[in-house]
Amino acid sequence: MIIRRYLFKEVITSFFAVLTVLLLIFIGNRLAHFLGLVVEGELPARMLLKMLAVIIFTSLDILLPLSLFIAVLIAFGRLYKDSEMTALSANGVSLADIYRALSLPVLLCVALSAAASFYITPLAVGLRFQIREQAKAEPELAAIQAGGFTQSADGRWVFYVEEITPDHQQMKNVFIQGAGKDGMDVYVAAAGHQHQDETSGDYFLILQDGYRYVGQPGQAAYQIFQYDEAAIKLEPRDVVPLTRDIDSGSTLQLWRSDKIENIAELQRRFSMPLGALLLSILGVLLSYTTPREGRYAKLFGAILIYILYNNLLGIAQSWLMQGKTSPLIGIWWVHALLIVFIVALVLRRYGLDWAWMVVSGRVTRRVTS
Repeated sequence: MIIRRYLFKEVITSFFAVLTVLLLIFIGNRLAHFLGLVVEGELPARMLLKMLAVIIFTSLDILLPLSLFIAVLIAFGRLYKDSEMTALSANGVSLADIYRALSLPVLLCVALSAAASFYITPLAVGLRFQIREQAKAEPELAAIQAGGFTQSADGRWVFYVEEITPDHQQMKNVFIQGAGKDGMDVYVAAAGHQHQDETSGDYFLILQDGYRYVGQPGQAAYQIFQYDEAAIKLEPRDVVPLTRDIDSGSTLQLWRSDKIENIAELQRRFSMPLGALLLSILGVLLSYTTPREGRYAKLFGAILIYILYNNLLGIAQSWLMQGKTSPLIGIWWVHALLIVFIVALVLRRYGLDWAWMVVSGRVTRRVTS
């Protein structure tokens, strides 16, 4: 019981620490991408945090198995480095005992991975699609940010607004420059707001209390008009219809479907918790190090194995969708290869006879050999 609690604490602590680091790396990577979309006007700034929150949940089905794998490597790497595994072996703890003690934290993490793969991630992908649709449907002024220059979708106008309300409806100190029929058009207004015509559905920027300057650049002759109110029509965006991703469908819908792409996606979802279980078993075997090597000695090689495994899953899913493999074989052959690799490691370390006796609990020595 003491060993179970000790291993539970070691693995769970490492698991959440690794998951936090991976999430921070992932968020940092995606944040740069989304900030670029905000600058380009493809994503309103007020939707940035919402999109980041959703993106975090779309990554859980991949990050959870990886976090568990690395957590097991780190936790047992420390136990080997500090000779605690040697002490456990000397006290009659077999490999089977280690896996039994490890079963609770591993099964909890596998359950989290299953929940993410079957429910949380598909739901988050659907929400991401809705946010993208909403961003596409936003009027052009939604992309304007206070204190910065923004170009219209058709490239005709350049906007500068000193102050703007969070709903992008009311503006103060507006500057607009664009190409008109008679040359360069420049509008300066004390205030402005957005208006949608109920009949046509067109959007207009209504400017109040300002001046309009019309003329040719480089020439002294230009016209100045003072206005109480002026309207500039905002051209609609060139909206490309979005296609809903397959991975946004519910697991129940995929289960009932006989389409090959849905079958491939369903198998991928089942692969996430199964992979988490197999990787945790592999992690114990790969974590063996001598005290001189250090707790992270096998981490690099283990990450390479994970990358190969994950890439093979992607290839297998692609082959299944292309009809190169049958649904019966699907992507299961990748897991079969991993199982063969795990068995090979056990046989290499303990031998066939020793492996059987160690796993069955009949022999406790050489667990750390």
